[in-house]
Formats: sequence, C-alpha cells, structure tokens
Amino acid sequence: MRSLSAFILLFSASQLAFAEAFPGMSKAKEKEVPFAKEFRAVVAPEHLLFVLPRGKSGRGFPNKVARAYDPVNKQHYQKVLVGDTYKASIVEDFDYWRYVTVYNVETLAERVAYLPYFEEDCHDASWSMAEWGESRSFKVSLSSSLGAKALGLEASVSMSLETGVTFSAARKVQATKGIAARHYPYKLSDEWKGVTYIQVYWADKKQYGYLTSLRGLDHWLVDYPYAFGLDNQNVGFKVKREIIKKCEGYDPSTDPVDSSQLYIR
Repeated sequence: MRSLSAFILLFSASQLAFAEAFPGMSKAKEKEVPFAKEFRAVVAPEHLLFVLPRGKSGRGFPNKVARAYDPVNKQHYQKVLVGDTYKASIVEDFDYWRYVTVYNVETLAERVAYLPYFEEDCHDASWSMAEWGESRSFKVSLSSSLGAKALGLEASVSMSLETGVTFSAARKVQATKGIAARHYPYKLSDEWKGVTYIQVYWADKKQYGYLTSLRGLDHWLVDYPYAFGLDNQNVGFKVKREIIKKCEGYDPSTDPVDSSQLYIR
C-alpha cells in the first residue's frame, strides 16, 4: 500500500509539474499547419527563441518569454507577439506549434492638413496665443494573412481594427517674443512592421524549433515568414514650430521650444 501511495503521489506531482511547465497544452486544439507540405521543422537552441529566465521559474512552452528574433532570416526586432498554442496533427513530426510575430515600432509624424497653421509675429508673447480643437476617426489596418486572433493581438487592438480609433485634440500654441514663426498641427502614431514565423515544440524530446520554407517549386503558395504590419497605434497630437525669422529683442534663454522640433502645450 505504501509503494502504491508513493506511486500515486509521484504521479500526481509529475502531472502537476507538467501542468505548471506547459500551461495551455492540455487544452490546445488540434490544428493543421497551413501549407504544411511547404515547410520543414528545424530544432533550435532555446536561447535563440526565448529570453532565458533566471532559475527554474518561467520554464516551459508556451509560457516561456519569446525572444524578439526571427530565426528564419536571423534578424532581431524590438517587440514580440505570441499566438495560441495548437496541437499538431499526427502527420507532423512535432507535437505543438504557434505563431510568433516579431516587429519594430516606428513613430510617424504627419501634418494634419485639414487644420490651419497659426502665424506668430515678432511682437507676440503669450502662453496661449491660439488653440486647436479637433475630433476625428481613423481606420486601423492590419497587414497580415493570418488575422488578429491567430497573432495573439489584444482585444483592444482587435476592436480598433473593426471600429477605428478616435483622434481627439485640444492643444494651445505658445508665442515667444522676438520671433516670427508658424505653428503646424501634427498627428503622431506608431506603426508596427515585422514578420510572423511558426514556432514548434517536441514534447518527448523537450526540444524547441521553428518551421522554415522548403523553397521548392511551389514556394509561390506561401510567402514565409508572413509579412506583418499594423498602423495607427498610440495616436497622439503635437505641434511643430517653423521659425521664419528672429527679430530684435529675441532672447533664446526665454524660448521654451527648440527650433523645428515638435512640442506640446
């Protein structure tokens, strides 16, 4: 009885450890890799695919922290997104797979052409010379053949793809005595650009890897890694001042704005 109890305890502990190490695997739905015949699986060392944790915490797939790295093209990126884990079909030689998206973030500054600029004369000196007030909706576009859910995008991002984002602004223009200038309103937004690759896991071997294209005659069927892009994220509003001339009495030490730089008031 003691040996049986010990076996049950050991088995239970093993199952608990498995559940802690690989959360989500037991509930993973079986899904076939699209264009599976176009890929081959490659084993990769963990440090290429994951940010290795200190100690034993955080181990396991899919709860390991994915690295912002494209192993197919061997390129580093700033950010990473991880999709749901799927159980591979029995025809595959790996057990689980998921989409991993790596991307860079670029902040774009675009003049709001439908709003007027404000002219500042040499004699103007005011903390609040003029003000813009505006509310407008912008479409959010996703460039990916996979869709928001498969990529693991947050619900708020998915909602913005359906409804767009509202750009609301009320900004003041500050005038500095001794310059003639124009103040232009600018819309700021983040654009995400990168690729999505397929990450795989062999449960028995406890090995990780990724899929790479066979580059065969039918390579036209799939462009891999998949291109990824998302625009109009983190939308904001600033102002750009363009100095036309400096006038008599201009004191640079009292000027709060560097020439030709975006500022906000």
